[in-house]
Amino acid sequence: MTIETTRNGNSRRPRALTSNAAPQGTMASWKKRFDYYTALAKEHGISNDRVAQENSYQHAEHYFRLMNAQPH
Repeated sequence: MTIETTRNGNSRRPRALTSNAAPQGTMASWKKRFDYYTALAKEHGISNDRVAQENSYQHAEHYFRLMNAQPH
């Protein structure tokens, strides 16, 4: 791994693109966010905003995956 030097002489390591840290939050908060983004996607669908609808579904899917990745 190389260390870069900034203009002011400070050194910094490149940031990793992935993290092994545990996801923040609890199952209940993830469920709440999943429900929120799913409802928001449905509202966007009613108003015919397909881009916003897809974006909201992608956010909901993120929390869905977090919920399913937890050991039961």
